[in-house]
Amino acid sequence: MKNLNHVVLIALCSFCASMMQAQNEVDALRYSFRETPMTARSLGMGGAFGAIGADLSSFFHNPAGIGFYKRGGAEFSLGLNDQQAHSSYMGTGADNSKTRLTLNNIGLIGSENTEDSDWPAFNFGVAYSKVNNYYENFSIKGTSESSLLTPFSIQANGVLPEELNDYFPFTAGLAYNSGVILPNDTLGTYYEPSSAGEIQQTKNITRIGSQGETAFGFGANYRDFVYFGMTINLMTVRFREKSTYTEEYSSDQFVTSFNFTEDLRSDGTGVNAKFGIILKPSKWMRVGVAYHAPTRFTLHETYITSLTANTAQGNGDKFESPQLITDYSIRTPSLMMANAAFVLGKMGVISADYEYTNFERIKMFGAATNDYDYSSENKTISTIYRSTHKIRVGMEMRFLGTYYLRAGAIYQQNPFVSSAGAINNPFITYTGGLGFRNDYFFVDLGVGYMTKDATYYMYDPRFVQPTSIHSTNVRGLLSVGMRF
Repeated sequence: MKNLNHVVLIALCSFCASMMQAQNEVDALRYSFRETPMTARSLGMGGAFGAIGADLSSFFHNPAGIGFYKRGGAEFSLGLNDQQAHSSYMGTGADNSKTRLTLNNIGLIGSENTEDSDWPAFNFGVAYSKVNNYYENFSIKGTSESSLLTPFSIQANGVLPEELNDYFPFTAGLAYNSGVILPNDTLGTYYEPSSAGEIQQTKNITRIGSQGETAFGFGANYRDFVYFGMTINLMTVRFREKSTYTEEYSSDQFVTSFNFTEDLRSDGTGVNAKFGIILKPSKWMRVGVAYHAPTRFTLHETYITSLTANTAQGNGDKFESPQLITDYSIRTPSLMMANAAFVLGKMGVISADYEYTNFERIKMFGAATNDYDYSSENKTISTIYRSTHKIRVGMEMRFLGTYYLRAGAIYQQNPFVSSAGAINNPFITYTGGLGFRNDYFFVDLGVGYMTKDATYYMYDPRFVQPTSIHSTNVRGLLSVGMRF
């Protein structure tokens, strides 16, 4: 495997985070890597809607599109997300799935006509959209001779038993209290696992939550040639991840099995701004650019672990760590966007969007009473993440006057550098959709299909083989709206 040292660095930062704070570069990327907020119409076109405008997605892409509204309106979208995950570890596969129905977005737009031919109208509105959906389940199963107790034992070495709870209350301290690691020298400061041999390993991970964005937007146009727009955006985050790791041993071992659980909860808010310009040099062509300023999230996080060991005589006691409560901040990178659309008269439109984001610029900070400087995490971020390019293309064709057929695709580079050791294949999404629209009412249906491959380590990669995870995500949106 390429540059395993980088992989070990990533895992050790995550592993050691439980000794000091639960936050690390994984959290930083989670809240910085955002999906493209879409309506059903824009989803059907691959999200390539930046230069088209007059759609709720304009509040989250290029705000200059707000200036294209000729009158006010309201709309909302329901979303259905179906995620299927297949893991492969030590030759054993496991499957899991998650399906969820959500309110994807909702918005209200007002338009104030003027008597000025240079500035014919001013538009304003408020819109809410899901930026990220964190709902996901996956399972890992396999048989190996590696054990989570090995890094726990190494962690405990050199520490007296009565001090383990003070030094490592989330990991090795629990393992010692449960009897799954034991001292094996006269001083009592050298530890080893209480069981050995072939091990049946299982890990189940459940993630829930979402990231939402509420945008207050304004748009206008000058002589139907230059369109301007901006939004002020309030961000909210709610995330929970609970994992249960189990090792089972042969019946002749003193400890027959143990369960190690981790429970992470995170809530936060943030604010940012977006600015955009679209030029309409002719009836058939539109070009635009947009800038999304960095978001600074303030997050409140709680983290707790527990360990229960079972012996041939019965179930053991459950030992639980104290609750680690931390406030911290993340500054996400800015985003730059370019848009183009070619209007084919009343037949339809062909469009394309390009985005650039530099994930190396993610920064973590302490907040409130947390004076930890996160220099190690920020160094890791600049080492394993990179700048990425995202391309969206789409088309919409009109038929029978009021009906529309749409198709598109999204190409998104993976933010990991190739030397990080993780799979960094790009993400490709294929989309399509249908719609009905007249002067006062519309209903649209959009569907997207994406596959993704990832590498996951159940614990320190020096002691465990990687797990390959292949997931597919089907996303459907139904949008309904009116113009008035």
